[in-house]
Amino acid sequence: MKSQPGFPHKDVSWLFGLIAVRAPLAGLKALAGTKPKQPTRDTHALQLKGSDYTLLTWEKCEPEFSKWLSKKLKTTVAYLWDEDTSGWFGYSIFKDGAEQEAFQFGANYEDELGEFAEELGDAMPTRAKRAKGWDLFVTEEGEDFQFRSKLVKVTKKDLVKRLTFVDARFKKVGIPIPNDFPKKQEIISWPAAS
Repeated sequence: MKSQPGFPHKDVSWLFGLIAVRAPLAGLKALAGTKPKQPTRDTHALQLKGSDYTLLTWEKCEPEFSKWLSKKLKTTVAYLWDEDTSGWFGYSIFKDGAEQEAFQFGANYEDELGEFAEELGDAMPTRAKRAKGWDLFVTEEGEDFQFRSKLVKVTKKDLVKRLTFVDARFKKVGIPIPNDFPKKQEIISWPAAS
């Protein structure tokens, strides 16, 4: 399967967690094989033809595994996730174990957060508190958009493009996510604690 940089998807209902690792599949298999024997979690893996990226599937929103892979392999790793209950989508990009960029967006649950806080006797999280840690925090048409990056500055107009923004960023950074995935993929078992 040959792939060009970018994220050409308009619908993410198929996505739980996807990890793009700038390393050959053989390198990932070797790394998985070096861990002590303990409970494992399986990933499906495929090497993209014409690219130096390997894709792994991951079932949860867990960027720590991607960060760990990036550090261990001294490479770039992107983690994409879609949380089907809340409808939030996001990505994180790591290089040598350090986060370089993160973006996420989804429904603004300000009313629900307020009710939940009231039930617990807590104060409603302020906008400033919700925006903490993000370079840009935007609320528009009932959705929140959160972005931080060591690579680029963006505007509100960029973020509200949603998946079109993700596609443009992945093209710029060189991360390929194909339109279609082959049925035949290899299975790699990772220690459950990774």
